Amino acid sequence: MGEQEKKVVWVLGSGFSKSLGGPLLEELFDPHRWRYVRSMISRQTGIKGDLITGFADQTPALARLGRLHDLYVEVKARSLRAPWRNAEEYIEMWESARDKDSPEHERCLDLLESLIEDVYDDNVQRAHALNVDLHSRSNQGDARTYLAAITSEFVHQSHIGGERWNPYLRWINQLDLANDHIVTFNYDLVVEKAFTKAKDVPIARTRSWPRAHTAEEPPGRLHKLHGSVDWQVNERKEIDVKEVDLVAMMQDGCKMALGIPGPGKFSASAKLFRPQWYAAETAIKEADVIVFVGYSFPSTDNYAKAALLNAIRCNRKRTLKVRIVLGPERSDPVRRLEGMLLWAFAGVRLPTDAVPGRHPPPDGWKWQDIRQEPMFAEDYLSVFQRKELVKELD
Repeated sequence: MGEQEKKVVWVLGSGFSKSLGGPLLEELFDPHRWRYVRSMISRQTGIKGDLITGFADQTPALARLGRLHDLYVEVKARSLRAPWRNAEEYIEMWESARDKDSPEHERCLDLLESLIEDVYDDNVQRAHALNVDLHSRSNQGDARTYLAAITSEFVHQSHIGGERWNPYLRWINQLDLANDHIVTFNYDLVVEKAFTKAKDVPIARTRSWPRAHTAEEPPGRLHKLHGSVDWQVNERKEIDVKEVDLVAMMQDGCKMALGIPGPGKFSASAKLFRPQWYAAETAIKEADVIVFVGYSFPSTDNYAKAALLNAIRCNRKRTLKVRIVLGPERSDPVRRLEGMLLWAFAGVRLPTDAVPGRHPPPDGWKWQDIRQEPMFAEDYLSVFQRKELVKELD
């Protein structure tokens, strides 16, 4: 098989777009990012003033999002013992507390009500407002809106084509569009914007609902497993493409087709986004190389762990290369991802150096080659060569 026939699958997480200004997991509730979102909405609407007094009447959704943000920040600032390990688990708990059908509803509701009482024991008005937010059935899109705004605002303000975008444009130009696939868990439009800038045409994304592809609309190469900020669910429970600004997000958050942490995430992945998952799993099973860039299966991504690691285990190629790009350090996320991959390969694949000089592998076995590339995403995208990535192993 020639180099141009080899298949590469790129699995992208939040670290992929970090150098462009995208937030990492621990930065989802960064006060500076939230302040920037507020200021952008203020400019777009012309509304001035404090988050609570200036925005509450005219943009109540923004006030609710502010309270959602502030509770997380206050718990951390006061060094209280939080019942979550990270920002995604906080969102998961918030969504479970609001969903009366969730098996975790009562536990999460009790924990959050107790925290609200402890944090705002001297601010009865704020505590009451948060409890109203928590119990209201009409504000179901708040967490979704918050995540959409905080994870995508940097793309709206970024100069695509500026120096920071050079590694991403170079990466796009290295792709083999006939054989490579991009699997992303990010809501933002970084890949789409970079592709359009580099190629002058939009990238083919997996259809929301499987239909026969036409010559005008080729099969998707970009699979967005948790949805996209420019997707909205219509009345027929199908996905429409509609790019919106931050103000529109405040108004239509409940319509946004995003899989966020919480009891609805599994359903979204298994039903609404099933075409994306099927395309991604199929691509992984046929891949010669899989490159993880800024993604390491967060604790709330259990469906992803099961689906993608099973697809990796079922990969059909004799030799499968896996490259891990999670920064220059030998960090816990790197060791954790390697550990999951090794278990996925257990009883199926041997490392390429297990039997020196033996090619093909022993009967009943296949090869695996896992390696960390000790760089940040922008470093790797600046230097990698696709032809070297897909070369036969020595």
